[in-house]
Amino acid sequence: MNANQALNLFEALFKDFEEVIDLVPGTLKCDFEKITRFVNSRGYESVFLIRFPQLCKDFEKSLETGLEEASVGEFARKGKFTILRPLFDRVFTSEGYLRLNSCIESIRAIRQAFKLLKKVRVDCPVSAKMEKIHEFVEIEAGLPIPNLCWGSDDLYPHRLLGFPYGVPGIAEDLKVVLRVHDQGWSDREFSETIADLRRIQYSADKTFGTFRVSRKDFKPKHGPGAVAEKFRNSKFEFPSWPPRLDERFPFLEWGCFNQLAHELKGCNGQAPAKLIDVPKDYSGPRLIASEPISSQYIQQGIMRAIRKCLRTSPLRHCYSPNSQEPSRSLVIRASEDRSLSTIDLSSASDRLSCLVVESIFRCNPDFLMDLNAARTHEIIVPGRPFELEMRKFAAQGAAFTFPIQTLVYAIISVGVVLNTFDGIGFNQACRMVRVYGDDIIVPTVCHKRVCRVLQALFLKVNDAKSFYLGFFRESCGMDAYKGHDVTPASVLSTFSTRDPSTVMSVVECSNNLYRKGYWNCSTILLQTIPKRMLDRIPAVRDGSNVPLGIVCSGKKPLKTRTNANWQCTEVQVLTVESKLTYSRPEGTHRLFQWFVEEPPADRKWSAGVVRSVKARCRLRWVSSHRLEAL
Repeated sequence: MNANQALNLFEALFKDFEEVIDLVPGTLKCDFEKITRFVNSRGYESVFLIRFPQLCKDFEKSLETGLEEASVGEFARKGKFTILRPLFDRVFTSEGYLRLNSCIESIRAIRQAFKLLKKVRVDCPVSAKMEKIHEFVEIEAGLPIPNLCWGSDDLYPHRLLGFPYGVPGIAEDLKVVLRVHDQGWSDREFSETIADLRRIQYSADKTFGTFRVSRKDFKPKHGPGAVAEKFRNSKFEFPSWPPRLDERFPFLEWGCFNQLAHELKGCNGQAPAKLIDVPKDYSGPRLIASEPISSQYIQQGIMRAIRKCLRTSPLRHCYSPNSQEPSRSLVIRASEDRSLSTIDLSSASDRLSCLVVESIFRCNPDFLMDLNAARTHEIIVPGRPFELEMRKFAAQGAAFTFPIQTLVYAIISVGVVLNTFDGIGFNQACRMVRVYGDDIIVPTVCHKRVCRVLQALFLKVNDAKSFYLGFFRESCGMDAYKGHDVTPASVLSTFSTRDPSTVMSVVECSNNLYRKGYWNCSTILLQTIPKRMLDRIPAVRDGSNVPLGIVCSGKKPLKTRTNANWQCTEVQVLTVESKLTYSRPEGTHRLFQWFVEEPPADRKWSAGVVRSVKARCRLRWVSSHRLEAL
């Protein structure tokens, strides 16, 4: 994407605002000219990728507090927004107070303008990457030292006398108590937090004792992501299998299928994980850990075992591993009656310490030993001469990071709810909260108490994305205000001939803009696709399952023909196909992969790992009846 394409999108978007909100044509022309001047002088990245997202945070904070407040910088003066003023006047009074009957369409339009290009795929500055790495190291240094010997072959070299299960609870650990004391809270807040920590520990001890990684149903597998070790043709080569892992998950049972392979390979030391960056947005990348192959393989099995245990646990009422829809539905309801608040955590996985995990799951030593066996305790950080020994439980990228942190945050929320509402049972408390990763939804009356407990456990609440006062709520990709969906559409890229897969991204975003009523912007985005290709993309109805189709009206008819063999009418459509190149593993590894994956007989199966994915656009003839059915 370049500056001209970005400006064209915004010019069309402002025309859509005038039509949707019924403004006089040309009302926003001065705003567009102001943006154009800033873009020409400072670059579109400075305006659309840095300043506009910051203004959106300011706007959301204003909706939360009920008072208009814009941060110092471009497009703001004396605490007020100086851009899109006709829209802001429909949301705030002249004194800067939030109107009781704020215009929903104006709120949706303001957020759409500020977030239209926030996630566009451009390389972030090198300085932003280095800042993220520095933050990763600083967070690690601020985490407490655990009581157990994580990373060693013996997790329990000695048990602490006087504590159930030989491990202090989160309310008894001196490091946690001192952190609560150092927060400067009032005596009431201090006593409430300690009481909440005790209730959380009691609930965890009663809940997680039944969690088992049953070897009978244990099914490890390899994930699609990057790994820390090199291999020739197959991840089933397992370059390393640490003794700690072998003690809990023997290589003979899980790493091979014949005695000869084990005798030839044996077990050796554990390779460290590697910290890598993946694109997120212009402000900086997302840092994840690529795990050693054997650890990642077993972690996948533990993740599946946790999900199975969850089916019979009361926590199933507040966590659905396969769907965010329950959380998204609650966001709509919470924005209408304000009975629920949304909490978001900063660097949630990086701040979840081994100290907290060992206390929460202390009632289940076997489970903790399984986690310790599969966990990688050292990580290679770019720019550092030696491996970093981690106090965090696991970085993003480890397969079991997400379910473990979700369970921890869920039991924290449930424990606080039990202490806040007298006379309710555990099952009822579980139904009152919703957790998906670091996206937490709790009753509004519990908001501050939950935040204090999270802070006491060395976590950090992201105040800019946590809401409980106003009518705005945000969680799991759903943004809502007074019961209305105000989630913006994000442009990820314009069409590029060097990457044919961008045609799918362009069409998908164009459809999102069209559904929201921003038809001019949708059309301008589509026009970045060459006409010869655009004319071959079918027009489909909203909700259609056609992989590549445009939601619009009045589109040029497609080329048709009659298939004499099948006696049907066919249409010529554009498709985006992916050509996968696989490695070619040896016979034993190929057979082992087949045993692990158990592919169905009616599906084409390829052994090895995907080495490369090459997208290409092709014209295909498909049945018109099949197209209409989708």
